[in-house]
Amino acid sequence: MATMKILMLLEPVGYREGPQFLTCHLFWADLIDAAVRCLGGILALASNNTICEHWQAVDATRPCFAIDEDAVLADFGGDRHFYAKTLYRKSLHTNYLCRRLKEIKQTFEPDLVLMTSQNEFVRCVFAATPQLWLEQSPLPRLGQPFRTFFDPCGHQVGSMLETCKQDIISLALDPLRRSQMEASFERAMQFTQNVDPRADSARQELAELRVDHKVALLATQPSDWVTFEGAGGTTPLRELVLDWAHGLPPGWIGVPTLHPGDQAGLFLSELAPLKDPKLYCLSPTNIMGLTDALIPKADGLVTLSSSCAMSALLLQKPVVVTGSSPFRTWGVESPAQIEQCAPLTDDQVVGLLAFLTNRYSFALDDMRNDPNMLGALFVETVNRNGAAHAYFDLSGWRIEKFNRLFCWTEGQN
Repeated sequence: MATMKILMLLEPVGYREGPQFLTCHLFWADLIDAAVRCLGGILALASNNTICEHWQAVDATRPCFAIDEDAVLADFGGDRHFYAKTLYRKSLHTNYLCRRLKEIKQTFEPDLVLMTSQNEFVRCVFAATPQLWLEQSPLPRLGQPFRTFFDPCGHQVGSMLETCKQDIISLALDPLRRSQMEASFERAMQFTQNVDPRADSARQELAELRVDHKVALLATQPSDWVTFEGAGGTTPLRELVLDWAHGLPPGWIGVPTLHPGDQAGLFLSELAPLKDPKLYCLSPTNIMGLTDALIPKADGLVTLSSSCAMSALLLQKPVVVTGSSPFRTWGVESPAQIEQCAPLTDDQVVGLLAFLTNRYSFALDDMRNDPNMLGALFVETVNRNGAAHAYFDLSGWRIEKFNRLFCWTEGQN
């Protein structure tokens, strides 16, 4: 084929405090750039001016298309919350962002479009172009290597995890590979549960609660990210957690767990004084960053759209997902329904885990050490015009790759 041209779009206005918040996604652009160069292709970036300046500061010759963030928001009354909601909903409305994307499409004529967050405008404008959506893989993270998923169908809405559940849970491995995977996963989860020295203390708090209650972890996520507004509205975190706890059936109690980037002190100062009988706040040292370690000792999990939902599913816990998220398909939508959510069977866990660790997820070290691996994925996606059926082919599933996606000893990866 002719020189491959790949366009990577980084969300131009999905932040509250400042555009520099989005620069964390540029490391993916660097990895992809290395892979595209190995193909002899061209990678162009499209984002706001701040991101474009960061990108071209390393190499001014890198193609870059600036998107005026003020012009984007002007069509939404300057309201980022309103804008974020539209990213999750199919729309035929014409606005500056759509017009700018069409200009970029006509100028660059990409063979493949990459995106790191939910954006229905991108999906619509580039509907005839193969797409890959990427971000951190929905696998247990505490103490584990950094992995990235590549989904040809979507990021949140429309993703394979949302639309292909039955195909995924029907997947199977032969007895040898299944036993290898189950043994490695069990060791990795043991490591995750014990890698943080705070875990024992936090689990003891849960054990004392479970004497008289069933415990639902209320797993929050970064409040300064587009998924918070887009997937769940503008409800403040304090009210969101209280709504979840009060929605649980009799006999259940909600235990909030915070994302590592949130302010535990501020959160606790708002909730702890309430002494709400449906809510228990872990001690200040235990409330943040321990969700994966606590899931095995909880009775269920409630979240907006956190990937901790997938950790809970893999550990056969009932899951409530209240926001627009691919995990919603796998659980129930209201805390009141948590007892109606049937955990995955052993066979279904095998199918889901095999899917996530086959073609869907890549370890960071693999992407760094072998750029051709991503290059092959890009070529295959273009040649198949984004078709997803290859993701269900487990003939190439190997325990060696699985083991690079997990670790069970300190310093293994």
